[in-house]
Amino acid sequence: MLSLNNTLIRRAAKRYFYRYIKCLFYQNKVANPILINSIPKSGTHLLDQCFVGFPHYADFGEFIASFPGYTKYPRQKHEIMRLLHRIRRNEIFRGHIFFSEMYSSFFEENKFIHFFMIRDPRDLVVSEAYYLKYLAVYHKLHVYFKTLSMDDAIATSIQGIMLPNLHYPSFSDRILPYLGWLSKEYVNIIRFEDLLSFNNSTLLTLIDIVYPTYSRYNISKDFLFTLLEYNLNNRKSHTFRKGGGKGSWRNAFSSHHLGLFDKYNNGVLEKLGYKFS
Repeated sequence: MLSLNNTLIRRAAKRYFYRYIKCLFYQNKVANPILINSIPKSGTHLLDQCFVGFPHYADFGEFIASFPGYTKYPRQKHEIMRLLHRIRRNEIFRGHIFFSEMYSSFFEENKFIHFFMIRDPRDLVVSEAYYLKYLAVYHKLHVYFKTLSMDDAIATSIQGIMLPNLHYPSFSDRILPYLGWLSKEYVNIIRFEDLLSFNNSTLLTLIDIVYPTYSRYNISKDFLFTLLEYNLNNRKSHTFRKGGGKGSWRNAFSSHHLGLFDKYNNGVLEKLGYKFS
């Protein structure tokens, strides 16, 4: 418990330090804020690293989650809005933010560049099971997951947990609150699989989306593309696991997992544009 408290204190101190630095930092009025939003375990850090070193932008470590892993309940909308109002014009920040018309209007009115990362839910549940079992030592679910076999962890990631003192919804119920972003024209949908495979059209799309910020400066698209490629070639993530790429669920799912996934899917796979295969 002492270790957890010390970690939370360090994280809070880091947040306040970044916020102090942010107040001193020059705010470029031309650059629009960049939000890298995603369903958890869909590649938030991978897309974030694409923009490392991009001119006229700064990353102050902001991460806004509708349902933080250390709490029992989702944040209220007014709490999310308070956090969003702190974002500066030239800031890149990350989040797991549920869809809301209130947030959507705020992003659109303030011309946020909003990326929304999606991933095959079958890979997502495997990744989350691994994360909660082995990596997320400060997550409220780690104590439960670390006692499970990997097969049971995957099954639990699919079906969820319904205990009096521990509520963890099924994978589809965890994903559904985000899906409203798919219908918003200003939101840029990025597939984890396309980014992981260095799909050139996806990389060029990223450049085209952010380029209006740079068109008035003497910065070429070729320069930005080279920087983006370099960042992907040198990507690092504290949550990355070897073998966790596209279609890795095929090596992890048993027939039992397939049956559970079908039972709890509720149309989520199809809504995200993936197919049963």
